Amino acid sequence: MSNSNLQIDATARQVSQNGKAVYLTQTELALLLYLLDNAGRITTRPELLAQV
Repeated sequence: MSNSNLQIDATARQVSQNGKAVYLTQTELALLLYLLDNAGRITTRPELLAQV
């Protein structure tokens, strides 16, 4: 998955920006992936808490 200068390998659980590794917790990565999968859609806090 890629978004401009952000590259995400969900299988390997690795994120990089401009070729540099970005270290995220499991929760941060899950939140990032969920938000990218639901881009353009309003997401409520309770929904995020239930999904992540």
